[in-house]
Amino acid sequence: MKLFSFLLSFLIAGAAYALPLEIIWNAVTTDESGATLLAPPSYRVYRKTTLEDFKPIATTKNRRWTWLVPSLGRAEYYVTAFNENGESRPSNTIAVVVERVPRQEVAAPVVVPPPPAGS
Repeated sequence: MKLFSFLLSFLIAGAAYALPLEIIWNAVTTDESGATLLAPPSYRVYRKTTLEDFKPIATTKNRRWTWLVPSLGRAEYYVTAFNENGESRPSNTIAVVVERVPRQEVAAPVVVPPPPAGS
């Protein structure tokens, strides 16, 4: 399968201590010879941390993958496409550092009573 690249974006979330991690990549539509694929491939997302080597963490038919609560720390990611004929070479690798997001304190609303009647 043809090599493809992907990019990384962060989504803003309502969670107090984490932002989801979203990886988006270009769809693979041709094989190595340039022939159009008859069916869309599936994709595998791989992850490497400081404690372990690359291993698959997700499989999807979509062109994106979202991790709602990513692990804190540094990790590297790449994606491959696969079908019944095999798996593509890895995409480019990206490094991501996920840090704790400080909790945002929201002030309680101040309720001002209406003035007394007749004043």
